[in-house]
Amino acid sequence: MNPLLTTPAARQSLGLLRDLIEEETGNYYSDENLELLGMKLENRVVELGLQTFLDYYYLLRYDPARAEEWPLLESAITVNETYFWRESAALELTARQLLPEIQQRLPGHPRIWHAACASGEEAYSMVMCLKQQATSGPVDILATDLDQRVLEAARQGIYRQRSVRLLPPQWLERYFEELPGERWQVKPQVAGRVSFRRLNLIDGQELDRLPQFDVIFCRNVMIYFRAARITQLVARLARRLRPGGCLIVGASESLLRFAPPLDFQERNGVVVYQRPFDE
Repeated sequence: MNPLLTTPAARQSLGLLRDLIEEETGNYYSDENLELLGMKLENRVVELGLQTFLDYYYLLRYDPARAEEWPLLESAITVNETYFWRESAALELTARQLLPEIQQRLPGHPRIWHAACASGEEAYSMVMCLKQQATSGPVDILATDLDQRVLEAARQGIYRQRSVRLLPPQWLERYFEELPGERWQVKPQVAGRVSFRRLNLIDGQELDRLPQFDVIFCRNVMIYFRAARITQLVARLARRLRPGGCLIVGASESLLRFAPPLDFQERNGVVVYQRPFDE
């Protein structure tokens, strides 16, 4: 199979696949990363009994079996590296300051959305952080991802030691059940606070059907998108914020060059993009 990654025909076929994948998911592979894309997909080509990447392109584009194949492709290409308490300053800021401030100005049932949640660690970390705040009432938390496989893992709520390594020890005791084999399962008091569903972030109609949120986390996602796609997504996310609501992206990401319709702030070392209250 390896020769298929280097021949001119293979690169042309991968270019077609690359464009189709970006069209459907937003994830973009540059010309320099075409070989990486091929390495991610070659097992699927072999397992399906296909001969070339062009065969795979035609399957994904035209074959009646494409509906079943796309979720498997999405699992193959998606990076799902995450863990509990990652970039925790943003979680603490949300629980201690952002939600209380928004609720004081605009009372109503608070909502948080964790976009591209992967296997759920970020959303569950948010629940635990809120539980540490004595004055925190019920908060609706939605967690979405493109990859159905990792969503199933999130719903099960079972994690290896590596995923929980940064959590305070008392949190492990309070919010998890220890399982054999150095595994930990989120207790129902935490798991029951998060609703998981599949959602494609580039599907504008699907995003427009969501309610508005007080805080949206969309971290370490747009690094895989091209500039035009980022501009489009940020505008859609901004529409899903209530007045005063905040968008939080990854610590290494910046939206300033995309001119978001949101106010830039730095709060306790966390960059926040806030919709003005007076809109």
